[in-house]
Amino acid sequence: MIIVNSEITKAENLITCSEKVDNEVKQVSEFEKKDSNDPNNIIVGLIAKEFEKTAEQIEAERLEKIKAKKCAKIEAEKAEKLAKIEAERLAKIEEKKIKKFYEKKEKKAAETQQNLNFIKKIFENKNLIKLNCFEINENTHFKIFIDDKLKKAVEIYPSGKVTVLHTVRSNNDYFILDFHSVKISSGFYLKEEIIINNFLSQKQRNVSLAPTLNAYIAEYADEKIRFWIINRHTGISQIEPIGTVINDKVIVMDDTNQPTKHYFSLEYKGGKKFNCSKKSF
Repeated sequence: MIIVNSEITKAENLITCSEKVDNEVKQVSEFEKKDSNDPNNIIVGLIAKEFEKTAEQIEAERLEKIKAKKCAKIEAEKAEKLAKIEAERLAKIEEKKIKKFYEKKEKKAAETQQNLNFIKKIFENKNLIKLNCFEINENTHFKIFIDDKLKKAVEIYPSGKVTVLHTVRSNNDYFILDFHSVKISSGFYLKEEIIINNFLSQKQRNVSLAPTLNAYIAEYADEKIRFWIINRHTGISQIEPIGTVINDKVIVMDDTNQPTKHYFSLEYKGGKKFNCSKKSF
């Protein structure tokens, strides 16, 4: 085979080009190697990686905040719903308490004359348990008349000017006398009327303990104003409650049913102990 000069020249040229490419690749490789070992480039790379890491953290925190916000919203909605349910429940209880209060007031009002007759005849009634209750270490004494069948009792103050009607609860050991109404010189007042009149008096003096009468009733309808605990065996007794009572004042009302400045306190001898005569037990 005969090789001409032109073909030899081509071959030489190819060898030269290949060597040139190899040299360029080597140069680039050396440059990259040199470049990668450059401290400045290392710092830049670390910063870039740190930036990527920080970006990931920022995104994670952003998502976490969104999640927390959604959870907080759900909890707030849940709390609001529960609060609404509780408010409705309390409103129903309050409504029932107010309704019961007025029903009791009407029932007592209808029985007023009957109760006044009961009080009037206590000294004549031979079926009553009659007690003289002397304050321990004092000469003060109350007269108490108990009708265990009718579940009524009358308490007469030492002065004889105040007569309290009680309802009676009893067991084998005790009589519990709960305040029902009171008769004083200015009139006959039911417990419910006393509570209402106390509110009206407070309102008149701008010291009301509740925004409305119904709110006041809901708060104080069940307040224990005055009651006796009498031991049926020993005669040892006590007037309760001990301490502050909000509606202990019997406010005297005028002819237009507005509160006057005059009142009578039902807290008299509250917390004191008495010896009630056993001969009537």
